[in-house]
Amino acid sequence: MKYQPPNWEQKPFVQVEGVFNVRQFGGYPSTLFPNARTRENFLYRSGHLEDITVKGQRTLEEDLRIAAIFDLRSEDESAVCTELGFYDGSPVSRSIAGCEIIRVPIQRESYSFKQRVDKYVKSNINPEASTRYPRIYSEWLTDSTVQSVSDDYLALARDGAQAVQSILLYILEHPTSPLLVHCKVGKDRTGVVFAVILSLAGVPDENVAAEYSLSTLGLYPAKPNIRRYLEATKSDIKDIDASVSKAIECRQSYMLSTLQKIRDHYGSVRDYVRDTCCLTDAEIEGVRYCLVK
Repeated sequence: MKYQPPNWEQKPFVQVEGVFNVRQFGGYPSTLFPNARTRENFLYRSGHLEDITVKGQRTLEEDLRIAAIFDLRSEDESAVCTELGFYDGSPVSRSIAGCEIIRVPIQRESYSFKQRVDKYVKSNINPEASTRYPRIYSEWLTDSTVQSVSDDYLALARDGAQAVQSILLYILEHPTSPLLVHCKVGKDRTGVVFAVILSLAGVPDENVAAEYSLSTLGLYPAKPNIRRYLEATKSDIKDIDASVSKAIECRQSYMLSTLQKIRDHYGSVRDYVRDTCCLTDAEIEGVRYCLVK
């Protein structure tokens, strides 16, 4: 049966005022044992929290009972995005009661968005231009192929090994403590990390890819932010509306290709977690036990 994405106000989306693209991990079928499904009300993903309202803060604290927030951005990235007007830098986001903020940046280099966008545009014109993840961001401005995006997602998996390790070990050590993972918009870095965790939990590829594709819907409320973001950094964009739409596009084929490339490169998602994220077999089994019911 063809997958029909839900309205962004329905499951798996979660409404947190001032935060977009919030979804939960639970309810997906797992092959780990008969009738297994991923745990409800335990693991969440989202875009940034800088614009969260007081009501949204209460949702995290009282309704979702989030105990830890894993931020995949660098401190430089957070500061620069505030300066560019992508978000306001609400002090509320830094005072979630009873919640540990854990920063595990995937992109380690110093963050300068304007310089980065300039490089991504040039990389499309000049194949010799060198950038770390050229196609993820050039996709915002020009067309991109499944192969090039999945190549960049494979690179994110490589560079995100420490982040994945930290998140999985937290789950193992705090099996009853709900947690949230986010980056800037909750699309690429968060998407790759979440896909790895879903796959490790035995969720079939087609379900992992369908979950990833929901970010197209989840990012719709962020369009004004993304528009300001692009206008502040690339004033020569001819079709800003098309660029904004491209920025939120998450095709299932991107993630299906990424999962296959992880297997081609590492052997399996489990092998990636064991050999690159450095979890033992016993730890992996423990994490899996925490992720499904």
